[in-house]
Amino acid sequence: MSTRNADRRATARDKLAAERARQAAAQQRQRRLLLVAIPLVVVVIAVAVGIVATRGSGSSSASAPRPTGVAAVGAGFTTGTAGKPVIDLWEDFQCPICKQFEGSDSAKAMRQLAADGKAQLVIHPLSFLDDNLGNDSSKRAAAAFGCAIDAGKGLEYHDAVYAHQPEKEGAGYTDAQLLSFGTEAGITGPAYDTFQQCVKAGTYDGWAGQVQHTMEQHGITGTPTIQVAGKSQDLQTLSADSITRAVTAAAGS
Repeated sequence: MSTRNADRRATARDKLAAERARQAAAQQRQRRLLLVAIPLVVVVIAVAVGIVATRGSGSSSASAPRPTGVAAVGAGFTTGTAGKPVIDLWEDFQCPICKQFEGSDSAKAMRQLAADGKAQLVIHPLSFLDDNLGNDSSKRAAAAFGCAIDAGKGLEYHDAVYAHQPEKEGAGYTDAQLLSFGTEAGITGPAYDTFQQCVKAGTYDGWAGQVQHTMEQHGITGTPTIQVAGKSQDLQTLSADSITRAVTAAAGS
């Protein structure tokens, strides 16, 4: 291995470690905010009376609508063959390391395993970075992703969002951008009209909240996290071959 390659690997590890530390801090901050907010709930409810929102309520209760094919509360978007080993991918649309991962051979291998009927790939769009970055772009992107799932363009929309992730972390996504990603994903005609209405209404804000709620339930501490048959994979050693081996082992167990 050349010194240059070794340096690149070290830099990648350092970036991953820094991102993990920042995400952990965001989770702790979110928990502290919740503890502070509890005594204020009654006041907030009183103030909220009479306010009309332009988007959906964002309620993450079990009754909140979910995208087509998402049967369970808090479940992610599934592609691949039922009954096969499950690959869970936990991401946040504002996570720079997630974007890097999406361009990797490991990500391509996961997609191929699902396409070949050897695995189920479940994408869980998280939104905890909103708290860290001071915006709501992750949640709105996740909700728009749900609208694209309804249009049969879930993967295409997912890829379009990451392709246009802002270079400056925290810049977020505008509503106009989230709508344009639908066009880029191939949603057209009446389907696009429905998609547009879905995005503007925040129809799946609640679903995005449901998915985020499952993060701690599943012991997810940062993004991206990849699990094969419930077992987390080491990102520093992850490769197309290791993903394939893990799926093969899970299928045979």
